[in-house]
Amino acid sequence: MRLSLTALTLPVCTAVLAADQTYEVKSGASSATLAGTAKGYDVVAYVLGAKARQVLSVSFDADNRGCVFYFYNHDATEPKHEGSVVNNKFESALPADGNYSVKVMLYRTQAREGQSCNFSITFRIS
Repeated sequence: MRLSLTALTLPVCTAVLAADQTYEVKSGASSATLAGTAKGYDVVAYVLGAKARQVLSVSFDADNRGCVFYFYNHDATEPKHEGSVVNNKFESALPADGNYSVKVMLYRTQAREGQSCNFSITFRIS
């Protein structure tokens, strides 16, 4: 099993990347836990390469209740899942080979107030 992750920090209004980091998961590992910070209107995006029928689980914890994650299917423009709706967890068998994305951001009210959140997110694939 291989889990590859790329983290991007994107301002919501533009496609200019503020950061682009690739995390190598140890050989034989099926999960990775990462920590990050989202502030204002910034979006922290993770791109996960996976195969069809693999099961992806995401667990999310943040110090600000206005901080949320969204899961996007391969090539989707609308989120399939909003983490705050189901206790900041997501699990699904993936429909196709490809790159999937998870985006972490603040709700508009908190972003407008310039709030930030520190979070940890765990990706597990089986």
